Amino acid sequence: MRALLFRTILMCCTVIILFPVPACPGSKPDITQSSATYLDNMLSINVQWQSPNPVILIKVYAGSEPREVEIDEYDNRRSPQGYYGETTVVVNLEPGMERQFINYIIQLEDDLGQKSRQVTGKIQLARSAVEEEPAEEEPYGEEPEGDTGESESDDIVDKLISVVERHDAAPYMNKIKVNHIRDNKVNFTSKASDDKGLKQVIFRIQDGSGTDLHRHVISDLGTVWQGTTRTFTLAGGTYKVVAQAIDVSGNTSQEQRASFTTTGEGPAAPEPYETFSGSSGSPSAEGDDMGDEDTADEEYEDSDYSEED
Repeated sequence: MRALLFRTILMCCTVIILFPVPACPGSKPDITQSSATYLDNMLSINVQWQSPNPVILIKVYAGSEPREVEIDEYDNRRSPQGYYGETTVVVNLEPGMERQFINYIIQLEDDLGQKSRQVTGKIQLARSAVEEEPAEEEPYGEEPEGDTGESESDDIVDKLISVVERHDAAPYMNKIKVNHIRDNKVNFTSKASDDKGLKQVIFRIQDGSGTDLHRHVISDLGTVWQGTTRTFTLAGGTYKVVAQAIDVSGNTSQEQRASFTTTGEGPAAPEPYETFSGSSGSPSAEGDDMGDEDTADEEYEDSDYSEED
């Protein structure tokens, strides 16, 4: 009788060893909390669990392929109910896709191969909400948040610089200062400039009817010319001097004009076309009244002229 009982117990033990009893429903791992964050085509999922046995694997289904991450045994902490823990999984999503939301599924697996229930979630993308907002609803006078547009601003600046480089601005001519040397002797001081280079600065003396009596041309200049013309001897009367600068591209400045009056007698009107070279004032060349230039310079140094830029 005892032998029969012993054989029966031995057979039951063998059956239990060969065919384990399925675990009860409460023995599986359970996801107690989860959250997800989207940033730059990546989905970061945080998972917390409670399990009778250590959790060794987490599976995340999001995007085109599932992601499986092994969990370190040290992430499982002992508790009276078994084990609890927390981990974060990052899933790379396919770039370039227009998305309004992302669905994901999470599942855990313990060291006995038991799987938890599947937890599903859905994350709304904030970027899509911004893109869908009508433009007319943006507050007037406020700059939109997000992209500062620095790259676009740099492109605009580069284009403006390119336009400025292609556009050759006209030269600039300062106002004319009339210097009375004697009753019938006069010269003129001014300044001209151009970013590319000056070709000529021209002074013309006209009588009351607008006829040119003298034309004084200064050439072979750099980007800036500043100086005084030769001295002219004129008969008594009212005259006008007109000055204009021409750059190397042929652009002309606005004309500068000044009226003046002389007294006394002057020589017969010379040829109105007189050309001189040089980048400084008081050019030297042979012509009428050139012998008076030294006297003109001495008397001009005592004048109260102040240059106007």
